Amino acid sequence: MTARHAVYWVPREDHPLWAAGVSWLSRGDHRASATRYGFHATVKAPMRLRGATAGFAQALASLAKAHRPVPLPAFEVTWLRDFMALCPTAPLPAGFDALATACVKELDVYRERPDAAERARRIHGLDDEQVRLYDTWGYPHLFHRWTMHLTLSDETTDPALRASLAYAARVHFAEALAEPMGAGELAWVVEPAPGAPFHIERRFAIGGAA
Repeated sequence: MTARHAVYWVPREDHPLWAAGVSWLSRGDHRASATRYGFHATVKAPMRLRGATAGFAQALASLAKAHRPVPLPAFEVTWLRDFMALCPTAPLPAGFDALATACVKELDVYRERPDAAERARRIHGLDDEQVRLYDTWGYPHLFHRWTMHLTLSDETTDPALRASLAYAARVHFAEALAEPMGAGELAWVVEPAPGAPFHIERRFAIGGAA
């Protein structure tokens, strides 16, 4: 199977941040990578599935339903390493951390393990702890090494471009970010073929039905 599947956190479709994020990524300039992956925060990183998609979808639905929805803090435009992102302005609620951790651990049974060539490519440049996280869970940025973020740009170290992008993003997202965030939703997303855009297959309300 060449398709990859992942779990994202996304704003609700009726929250203004969703429309603002889709609009921002559709502009294209200096955001090609972010556009391919879509407007989201990664919860369970892209993986090839072991077994049928129906089992994965049902497990995700059960996880989302089992956790109480808790409002997330506001987000702000910031730089995370060399790319621009929306990040929470305060620590995440314990209930959301528990949901994210459950997604990583409980859905791992559906992850097809990488071959040697893919593993070598994925662990290049990682520290020892990140390699252990990758080997165990398929992703190096997890648990205390995870920063929730919604990517807004490609990587750049150019000071003028960074300033220009940040100003444009703060203006663009100001109204949407002023709206209380709520709990958002979990999304099952699919990359149908290598390099293809990811798309949302199904949304799951936290604490409720899809």
